[in-house]
Amino acid sequence: MLLDVEINKLYNYDFYGCKDKKDKLLNSLKSLDLELESFGVFNLIDQKISSFNIQDINIQNINKFNIDDVLIESNNWLHSQLGSLFHSKYSRQSRYLFKDGSMTPELPAHYKFDQLIAANFGYKSDNSLFVPIWSNTIRISKNTAELVYFPSPEQTKTLLSLNINNYIVKNIHVQDIFDVLVDKLPAFHSS
Repeated sequence: MLLDVEINKLYNYDFYGCKDKKDKLLNSLKSLDLELESFGVFNLIDQKISSFNIQDINIQNINKFNIDDVLIESNNWLHSQLGSLFHSKYSRQSRYLFKDGSMTPELPAHYKFDQLIAANFGYKSDNSLFVPIWSNTIRISKNTAELVYFPSPEQTKTLLSLNINNYIVKNIHVQDIFDVLVDKLPAFHSS
C-alpha cells in the first residue's frame, strides 16, 4: 500500500509541474525495479516525451487536427514496450478506448497519454484531456466511461464486455450505453 501512495505522489508531482520532486521520486522508484503496469507506463511515456523536440506552445492553442494515426501508433508502441508488468490492486484503472475497440494499457492517469500525443506533434500539454475531444476516444476510469461522441459499434461491444455501468454524457450520469442521452450524442467527424 505504501508503494502505491508513493506512485500516486509521483503522478501528482508530474501533473502539477513539480519537476524536481517528480524527477527525484521517479529515480528513487526506478531503483526498486517495480513491475507495476501503471508505473511502467508512466516511466515509458515520460522517457518518450523527453525524446521529442517540444515547442513552447500549448497544444490547446493550435487548431484541431486528425490525431487518429498517432493515437493508434502510440498505443501500439506502449503495448509493445510493456512486457509482463503486473496490475496493482490499487490501480487507478485509467484507460482510453479507441474507435476500433482497442484500449490503452492501464495509464497512470489520462493526462499522461495526452502529454504523449501532444509531444508527438511537438507541443506541450497543459494536462487538459484533449484526446477525447479531438477523436472518437472514450475515457474510462474504473467502471465509468465518459462519452463525448456517439460510440462506434466496436466501442459499444468493448464497453459491454467490460461491464461498464456508469456513463457520463454531457456531465450527466446514466447507467446504460443505450440511454437516450447516448443516442443523442453527435457522431465524430475529423476535420
